[in-house]
Amino acid sequence: MTQTAQVRRPFPEVGEIFELTAGEEITGFKMIENWGHSPEGWASVGATVPDGMTKRFKLVADGYQHNFDDVARALKDDIGCWLEIFRETFDTSGEHPPVGVLDISWGSPSDPRFPVVLPFGFPFFFSSLECRFYDNWLLLREVKDNT
Repeated sequence: MTQTAQVRRPFPEVGEIFELTAGEEITGFKMIENWGHSPEGWASVGATVPDGMTKRFKLVADGYQHNFDDVARALKDDIGCWLEIFRETFDTSGEHPPVGVLDISWGSPSDPRFPVVLPFGFPFFFSSLECRFYDNWLLLREVKDNT
């Protein structure tokens, strides 16, 4: 991606509003490949992010939630591919909380998955059927108007 040629920005603070800009088109299958998987056998219905698109985001801490459904009742996003741009834009190489997106656009209907950037920048697709959201989890949320 284009972002990797640039110096990465410091990891953002919770609640800080920031912009992300796609340096190239990101599709669900491209993200699967970028995160170290062969797309063979995967399904993806994630929204494509066109090259050059910019949106505003912030990280939020929603506290402990028992499972994906508990979190999804309050928030549902279709911004999963933006997490790839987040990972390429910000310095995720150090210790930081897991950063995820409530977008289950990957995996299969029987085992939907969502993307998470773990500490030290490790990209991972968690199963929404087995995940627990602990107090230290952060969620990437799009900032729309006054939200």
